[in-house]
Amino acid sequence: DIMEWDFRRMERSHDYIQWLFPTDEPSRFNVRAPVLTPDQVMIIRKDPAIVASIRRALGKFCAFLGFELVLSDPQTRDAEQPSVLVRQAPHFQERVADCWEEGFTGIGFNHNWLRISRVLHCLQLVGSLEEEKRALLACLEQMPERGIRCGSALVHWRKRACTEVATTGDIDCD
Repeated sequence: DIMEWDFRRMERSHDYIQWLFPTDEPSRFNVRAPVLTPDQVMIIRKDPAIVASIRRALGKFCAFLGFELVLSDPQTRDAEQPSVLVRQAPHFQERVADCWEEGFTGIGFNHNWLRISRVLHCLQLVGSLEEEKRALLACLEQMPERGIRCGSALVHWRKRACTEVATTGDIDCD
């Protein structure tokens, strides 16, 4: 089960992300990966079990990146507190070398940033994980302040979070 993998295995394997976070686009790296049809997207949106599975995968992927996904209990949360938060985890520094440093190309790129793009696009398609998508994007927006040189990736991530699927809220999709 992919959800049981350690970070090392997640880093070395390049074909799991497409299964945890399917989209409506073919993968350039995994020809066997699912490609969602519009009908399948609608089925996913309406199925709480599938949405919950994607949410669990998001928690695992956030941990892989050195983040943590925090879901507040609506019964105990303060009205001012967000219901979903993605923040830097205590193990963030341990994940910097794999997930946040420039890759071997030296052009400010890390292959995990493509994974982030896929995750954002999947969350956009699912629709019912809007808060999770916004929380992840908000955390990513803070990365330059932490010394992570991902400015060009941020532009791409914002676009991937805003597909042709209608969105609401404060993310600028233009």
